[in-house]
Amino acid sequence: MRILRCCGFALLGAFLMAAPASADARFVFGGDTYVSGTSAKLSEPSPRDALAAGYSVDITGKVEKDAHAAGFDVDVDAPVGEDLYAAGFAVKVSQPVGGDLTASGFDVDVRQGATIGGNARIGGGTITIDAPISGSLLARGRSLTVNAPIAGDARLAAAKLTFGPDAKIGGELTYSAPEPIEIAPGVIAPDKVHFEKLEPFGEMGFFRQNVRMPHLWPSFLAVFFSFLVTLAFLFVAAAILLAVAPLTVESLRERTIRRPFLSMGLGVLGLGMLIGLIPISAMSVIGIPLIPVILLAITVFWVAGYLLGIYALSWRVADALGELPTTMSARLAVLFIGLVIAAALNFIPFFGWLINLLILFMGLGGLVAWILDALSRRTPAAEVPPQQPADVPRGNTKT
Repeated sequence: MRILRCCGFALLGAFLMAAPASADARFVFGGDTYVSGTSAKLSEPSPRDALAAGYSVDITGKVEKDAHAAGFDVDVDAPVGEDLYAAGFAVKVSQPVGGDLTASGFDVDVRQGATIGGNARIGGGTITIDAPISGSLLARGRSLTVNAPIAGDARLAAAKLTFGPDAKIGGELTYSAPEPIEIAPGVIAPDKVHFEKLEPFGEMGFFRQNVRMPHLWPSFLAVFFSFLVTLAFLFVAAAILLAVAPLTVESLRERTIRRPFLSMGLGVLGLGMLIGLIPISAMSVIGIPLIPVILLAITVFWVAGYLLGIYALSWRVADALGELPTTMSARLAVLFIGLVIAAALNFIPFFGWLINLLILFMGLGGLVAWILDALSRRTPAAEVPPQQPADVPRGNTKT
């Protein structure tokens, strides 16, 4: 539940990033402090909770209660009175946390000078813990270094696990690694150590592990079935759009791929403006009932933009390989192949979802350009007063 709560506030932070679309924003609502923008800096004290989101998040003002931070680079350099939830590519915690710490990132660094008053739950690529933890530690990463005392139990999993000279575990230690490692008696008594072999998760590693562990088949099949259902839903939705409005879809495709980088920029701007309506609507009583409508519009806009981006890029690549027929079956075939490839890209760490995100923004930009063009065509031209006809002599009047 704690991890789900962290993810929920990270999503809320993502919403706040877009209000307004291009400038940094800071406001206090209900006693909580909200900060968003490209560079989200919170230097003033927060009397209650603090929520910060942006490309770069820097918290230097004390937070009396919970702090929630999401961004590419997250730096918490101020005391947090209660719990801290942080997610980003690089996460650094340098000051005391009164309650629990939940952090996720490619690089998570809990530095000296920080103290964790409760439990710590950390997931990432490279994890370094140099601060004492008063509760338990649950951590999993590719490389994990513990160099601080842990008062409670520790459950660790890493391909490379290292204990520094200041490491000491007061409770039980359960660790998972490719092979058992030597742990100094000063870290923990040998009778309190429990080893579990960490299975490799390389290419097809997950499938091989599930084959050896039949009791996990239902969960694996459920994930695979969900993948197929999502793929089928996207394909059916796109097929309906192609059948109902083929000319409009082709116009959108050409507009999107003609200037892809401009389309990406317009997509970021359009999605940001739409998401930014959520906190704006929440600030007024009249706007609160509109929030479900805005969320529905965001979902439709998201799905349509993603499908358009995949279709435009797939057709461009396929057309470069050879001339294609413009039949409905050819379009559906190209779209299906593009959807499968885009879905497979998600299994590539980091770069997979980044490529899909760029495809999404490109498609959204095509929709934004089309909407702006449609609005400009509907804007009535300025009325020009009719010219009075010149007096024509009766003798020269032609019938």
